[in-house]
Amino acid sequence: MQQFNQVLAKLNRQTVELSKELGTAERQLNALYLPFQAAIYEMQSSSARRRTTQEVPTVAAMSTPEANRTEL
Repeated sequence: MQQFNQVLAKLNRQTVELSKELGTAERQLNALYLPFQAAIYEMQSSSARRRTTQEVPTVAAMSTPEANRTEL
Protein backbone atom coordinates (compact mmCIF):
# COMPACT_ATOMS: atom_id res chain seq x y z
CA MET A 1 0.00 0.00 0.00
CA GLN A 2 2.84 2.39 0.84
CA GLN A 3 4.50 1.73 -2.52
CA PHE A 4 1.18 2.38 -4.29
CA ASN A 5 0.85 5.71 -2.47
CA GLN A 6 4.38 6.66 -3.49
CA VAL A 7 3.59 5.93 -7.13
CA LEU A 8 0.41 8.01 -6.91
CA ALA A 9 2.30 10.89 -5.29
CA LYS A 10 4.92 10.77 -8.07
CA LEU A 11 2.23 10.73 -10.76
CA ASN A 12 0.52 13.65 -9.07
CA ARG A 13 3.74 15.70 -9.06
CA GLN A 14 4.36 14.90 -12.73
CA THR A 15 0.79 15.86 -13.59
CA VAL A 16 1.16 19.20 -11.81
CA GLU A 17 4.46 19.86 -13.61
CA LEU A 18 2.99 18.99 -17.02
CA SER A 19 0.01 21.21 -16.30
CA LYS A 20 2.33 24.14 -15.58
CA GLU A 21 4.28 23.49 -18.79
CA LEU A 22 1.08 23.27 -20.78
CA GLY A 23 -0.08 26.60 -19.33
CA THR A 24 3.23 28.20 -20.29
CA ALA A 25 3.04 26.80 -23.83
CA GLU A 26 -0.54 28.04 -24.18
CA ARG A 27 0.44 31.56 -23.11
CA GLN A 28 3.36 31.57 -25.55
CA LEU A 29 1.10 30.42 -28.37
CA ASN A 30 -1.47 33.10 -27.56
CA ALA A 31 1.29 35.73 -27.54
CA LEU A 32 2.20 34.73 -31.11
CA TYR A 33 -1.38 34.70 -32.39
CA LEU A 34 -2.04 38.45 -32.70
CA PRO A 35 1.23 39.37 -34.46
CA PHE A 36 0.75 36.40 -36.81
CA GLN A 37 -2.83 37.45 -37.62
CA ALA A 38 -1.68 41.04 -38.16
CA ALA A 39 1.02 39.88 -40.58
CA ILE A 40 -1.46 37.77 -42.55
CA TYR A 41 -3.93 40.66 -42.70
CA GLU A 42 -1.20 43.01 -43.93
CA MET A 43 -0.14 40.56 -46.65
CA GLN A 44 -3.74 40.07 -47.79
CA SER A 45 -4.42 43.81 -47.80
CA SER A 46 -1.23 44.51 -49.74
CA SER A 47 -2.09 41.84 -52.29
CA ALA A 48 -5.64 43.16 -52.67
CA ARG A 49 -4.36 46.72 -53.20
CA ARG A 50 -1.96 45.54 -55.91
CA ARG A 51 -4.72 43.64 -57.72
CA THR A 52 -7.06 46.64 -57.51
CA THR A 53 -4.52 49.11 -58.87
CA GLN A 54 -3.44 46.77 -61.66
CA GLU A 55 -6.91 45.79 -62.86
CA VAL A 56 -8.83 49.06 -62.62
CA PRO A 57 -7.74 52.00 -64.79
CA THR A 58 -7.63 55.35 -63.06
CA VAL A 59 -10.02 58.16 -63.88
CA ALA A 60 -7.11 60.43 -64.89
CA ALA A 61 -5.86 57.92 -67.48
CA MET A 62 -9.32 57.55 -69.01
CA SER A 63 -10.05 61.27 -69.24
CA THR A 64 -6.96 62.53 -71.10
CA PRO A 65 -7.25 63.51 -74.76
CA GLU A 66 -4.54 60.97 -75.61
CA ALA A 67 -6.62 58.18 -74.08
CA ASN A 68 -9.66 59.18 -76.15
CA ARG A 69 -7.81 59.74 -79.46
CA THR A 70 -8.03 57.13 -82.21
CA GLU A 71 -5.45 56.68 -84.92
CA LEU A 72 -6.53 57.38 -88.51
